[in-house]
Amino acid sequence: MKEFINDLIFVEYEDGYMVKEGNEVEEIVIPETYNGKPVVAIGGWAFAGNMKLKKITIPKTIATIFGNAFGGCASLEKVIIPKATKKIYNTVFTGCDSITIFCEAEDVPEGWSKFWNTWRCPVYWYRDENPNVRGFYWHYEDNEPKIWQRY
Repeated sequence: MKEFINDLIFVEYEDGYMVKEGNEVEEIVIPETYNGKPVVAIGGWAFAGNMKLKKITIPKTIATIFGNAFGGCASLEKVIIPKATKKIYNTVFTGCDSITIFCEAEDVPEGWSKFWNTWRCPVYWYRDENPNVRGFYWHYEDNEPKIWQRY
């Protein structure tokens, strides 16, 4: 039998923990630490098929997101990928029909698979100030993503 802690299952991974699986709930907050160690990864297929999931909070400690982590999460509306995320594997958001992705990075990091967003979900890249150029950019306003006006 699986034991869920805060709707999540954790497994040891490198220098911390990986989120292996999540209960089928509408909202999940992944903690920065578990058992005194950082949570550094989201496992492959961790939330796949969760039709209820609308909101997930990914901590700034997540360095890796494995393939199909959110596959089929058709109700997922928004995700903010932390700047610390240096690796993303293939097809992470396949089947996410309602999602908008906000990346704290200013461009695709070198360690991200070129197939990370095969579903072609809308993606916005972080800028502190309005870049005044064509593109898809965002910033924080009252701790929430706010899309910069496009030129």
